[in-house]
Amino acid sequence: MIEASPDDIVDFDLVRRLRDGEQEACGELLARHQAALRAFIRMRGLLEVDELAQRTIVAFLEAKHRFRLDASVRTFLIAIASRQIQVDRRRNARDFSDLQLLAEQPASPLTRLMSREAESRLADSLAQLPVELRQVIELYYWDDLSTAQIGDRLGLPLGTVASRLRRARQQLRLMFE
Repeated sequence: MIEASPDDIVDFDLVRRLRDGEQEACGELLARHQAALRAFIRMRGLLEVDELAQRTIVAFLEAKHRFRLDASVRTFLIAIASRQIQVDRRRNARDFSDLQLLAEQPASPLTRLMSREAESRLADSLAQLPVELRQVIELYYWDDLSTAQIGDRLGLPLGTVASRLRRARQQLRLMFE
């Protein structure tokens, strides 16, 4: 069993209150994680940050009873956001031509196309990683936590965190080759 951090304990209490119908808990929970959620979406170069954040929150509220109180709420939200981004990309690929999307971007068409392709490949590759590896990668790169902080948050020895981070990078590298 992973030992919960003080932040996780507060989040778990808020999720319990939300499940019990206490609407104020939703606002408190979102206030704690909205900046990280929006940053995660923004880092992918997406323009629809507000819409994607809103859809992520709605999906979280629909899934609140499935959330196990043994994982990070932030990681759960980021996983939902990742799925929302994938859905959005698939829909955009059908609805708009690449030329229309490129014309809207200030970057050169080649740069934007390469960036979009790399982001899509990364999102797909991350989704294929085992949960324990994906969690360490997300905490390290998106939450900007050190390996020691990740170990504290997940209740893992520093060596385990380092090896999971290394394995995750190796698997991502193999997926990209």
